[in-house]
Formats: sequence, structure tokens, C-alpha cells
Amino acid sequence: MYIGTPQKPLENKIYLSDYKNNIYKKLNSGEFLCSFEDQNLRKVIFELKNKLQMNIQTLQCDCNNYKRIHKAYYYEWATEFRL
Repeated sequence: MYIGTPQKPLENKIYLSDYKNNIYKKLNSGEFLCSFEDQNLRKVIFELKNKLQMNIQTLQCDCNNYKRIHKAYYYEWATEFRL
């Protein structure tokens, strides 16, 4: 259990690349990120989970843009406040 503050974007840039910063900002704003829209998304999500200890949930995506079943990622900030 993690007792602390949620991962709020306190700095303008956490990573040197704009690509990773955009993914970080989208997760903090509460967006669902589709895994088919970006091929490298899985790697960045893994890095965010390990480096920043973010509780990112993997869900079944329901975007209806693709016929295949695929995943979506969502940052669950509320679990950091559980006691």
C-alpha cells in the first residue's frame, strides 16, 4: 500500500523527451490510452510503473477503432489514498 501524494505533474518536464512527457501528462489528466494508437506505449507504461511507482491499470479497450481485442491504460490515482 502506498500512502503519499498522487503523481501530480509538479515539473514541466520529467523526461528529456517530449514523447514520454506527453504520455505522462495524458495519464495524469485522466485519459485512457489505447495500446494500438502507439506501438511503444507499453514500454513507457512499464517505465512509469517502475520509476515513478504509478498505479497504472491495464483494461480491455473499447474504442471500436480496431476489430481485435486490445488493451488500454489508465492511471488510477484514487488507490493511493486508501488506508
